[in-house]
Amino acid sequence: MIIDKELTDYSSQDDVFSINLTSFDVYLRYHSWERGMTIERQDSMNWVQEYDDPDIPLLKLYDYYHQIDMDSPVHQYIQKIPVQVREHVSKFDYLQTSLLQCVSRSQRALEMLYESPVLLWIIANHLNGKPYSVKQLACFIT
Repeated sequence: MIIDKELTDYSSQDDVFSINLTSFDVYLRYHSWERGMTIERQDSMNWVQEYDDPDIPLLKLYDYYHQIDMDSPVHQYIQKIPVQVREHVSKFDYLQTSLLQCVSRSQRALEMLYESPVLLWIIANHLNGKPYSVKQLACFIT
């Protein structure tokens, strides 16, 4: 899936990446790596936290735009994620965002990404669609 860069935006001031899929009436906002890559969806006129992985392969978009347009919004956003993390998570096509969220929120999840990536994917799959705290994530990982 390639999303036209005109449908995306990146605010370096807020470190927020936005996708506006107007034809589907979907507006998403991804917060920074440092903020756990929280996603918000516009619901009417309010932004609400989105717990379902939107199944947008951000890292594949990054690879695509890295080759043709390094100034694209997705490139600017993704380049702030550590390279090793991107390399490991990009091996998965499904639930990339959920994996990135887990790893950005927990050092143990980061270690698990390197040691047992499939097990971390299973945990991310289980947590997908559910609100969870860092403490709850730690319970699954330890």
